[in-house]
Amino acid sequence: MNAPIEKFESSDFSSLIQNVLQSRYPGCDFAYFYGSASKQCHNADSDLDLLVVFTTAIQPFREKFVQDGILFDVFVYDAESLSGAIHNARTHGKFVTVDAVLEAMTLPAETPTSITLKTAASRVKRAGFLFTQKSFFRQYVTSILDDLQDQLSDGERILLAVDLFKLVIDIALICHGVGLCTRRHAARQMERVAPAAYAALCDALNHAMAGDTDALRTLARHHLDLLGGPLRDGFRQPITDAPRMPLPVL
Repeated sequence: MNAPIEKFESSDFSSLIQNVLQSRYPGCDFAYFYGSASKQCHNADSDLDLLVVFTTAIQPFREKFVQDGILFDVFVYDAESLSGAIHNARTHGKFVTVDAVLEAMTLPAETPTSITLKTAASRVKRAGFLFTQKSFFRQYVTSILDDLQDQLSDGERILLAVDLFKLVIDIALICHGVGLCTRRHAARQMERVAPAAYAALCDALNHAMAGDTDALRTLARHHLDLLGGPLRDGFRQPITDAPRMPLPVL
């Protein structure tokens, strides 16, 4: 019977991961082991997070599987593809891969390539997000604030409040140099870099759910001011989901 994951120590993980690398990814150069298990703060439902890197060119992919009773969540790259993913963080603002590389333990051992990629990730992290979407955020938050002044059903108010909550977190993380995150990682990062603001935002969301959006709108306006204030006039955004097609024959 397999031991629960919470009973594993770092040395157990190292051996387990090296077995996985040999059996599933023969020829890989190394793997970055990151996430809660790498920090010994995992629980019974945690998985093992890996970035597996080859030196030869491959098509990157992600897979999940169970081995020895443990769930693995694995991203597989070649070195140049991972380098591209790291550098793309500057333009799309999502630093999840960069942070994973920086915090990771390298198994079975550091290599020249693993060190080079960590150095690249460190440089990109220091350089920060090339924030080119300021007008989009300004227009979107302005639009939601305007909508929240209308007569709304409970469902409409709740959905708009949740959208606004997420947008304020995005703006706060950008302004703190963190970049954009997904789902719980965004909340976790804001709680880390701005705990008082995060607590106030959560409290405001709770009030909005109960029908009072005043506090949430006040916090949103404050964060909107950090980007230059409301934007209604002079906004233009490319429409990307309208591919050109010949007209149908009638």
